Parts: sequence; structure tokens; C-alpha cells
Amino acid sequence: MTHSAHDRPRRSPASKAEILDVTDATCEAEVLKSATPTIIDFWAEWCAPCRQIAPIVKDLAAQYGGRAKVVKMNIQRNT
Repeated sequence: MTHSAHDRPRRSPASKAEILDVTDATCEAEVLKSATPTIIDFWAEWCAPCRQIAPIVKDLAAQYGGRAKVVKMNIQRNT
């Protein structure tokens, strides 16, 4: 099974802590089969509450780095 660069998780460049972007193609490996507890933020560009909690998600990634994985999934681009 091959994956394109588009399918691979990406680091959020604006974040100091590691927050991976996951897609439908990468969610199973990065979240469901992860040996590390995972916090997933389902978000959309049009969602005001999503924008409001973004700093909290970044804080969680910094606080729990190494003990928990923090990922985000854009619900407009994934089902």
C-alpha cells in the first residue's frame, strides 16, 4: 500500500508543540492504532468555537507532549 505526501500526517507549522493533521487515510494508524493515548480535535474553518478552543488544544499538546498525542482533523475535507 502506497501513500502520497498528501496522506501523511503534517505538523502544524504555527504550533510550538507537535499537533498532527490527520485525514481519513491516516486516522486509523495515527489515532485508532496508536500505542499512545490520543486527543483528537475535529474542526472546520467556518466553526467559531473551533477557533476559540485552538489555543487550548495547543496548550494540551505542550502540556502532554510525550504522554499523549494531539491530532486534528478537518471535518470539511474528511468524512
